[in-house]
Amino acid sequence: ILNGGLTEWTSTGNELSLEPVNRPTQRLTPKPRPELIAHHDEVLAGIDNEAVILIDTLPEEFYRGEMSIYPRPGHISGAVNINGLSLLDKTGHLLKQDELALMHSFDRNARIITYCGGGIVASTYAFVLNRLGFHNVAVYMASLEEWTANPNNPMETGEVKQ
Repeated sequence: ILNGGLTEWTSTGNELSLEPVNRPTQRLTPKPRPELIAHHDEVLAGIDNEAVILIDTLPEEFYRGEMSIYPRPGHISGAVNINGLSLLDKTGHLLKQDELALMHSFDRNARIITYCGGGIVASTYAFVLNRLGFHNVAVYMASLEEWTANPNNPMETGEVKQ
C-alpha cells in the first residue's frame, strides 16, 4: 500500500517512468492464505451469526440505498457501515494508529468480513484492521458485484448501523 498514493510518491521527488526495467530473475515461493478471502457462502452464513461482523466499507449513501451502481441498492443484511475513506486524512494518508484504534472497538475474537463494490476499499480496510491487531479478518473480494446479482441474497436499505 502506497500511503498517500501516487501524489505522495511524486510530491516527495520520486520519479515515474514508462521504460522497462530489467531485474535479475528471482524465485517466488507463494504461501497462499485462503482464510484471508471470504466467499459467498461464508458471508451468507455470517448474516445471523453473532460471531461474525460484516463491514460495508462504501459511503453511507450506498449503504442506505440512496445511491447504487449495482443491480440492487443497499447493503448485505446485518452489515455495519464504516466508510473506507474515513480511514484517510485530508491528504490521502492513513490516519495515525491511535486514531484508527479509536474507531474500532470490535470483538477481537470475531470473524470480520469486509466488503465494498469489488474488494478494493475492503482490502485496504482489512489491512488496517490487521495492523490494529484483528487477526481473523477476511475480504469478500466479489463484494456487491457478485452479491447484488443474485436476487436471493438478502439485502437491506436504511439508516447506518455502526
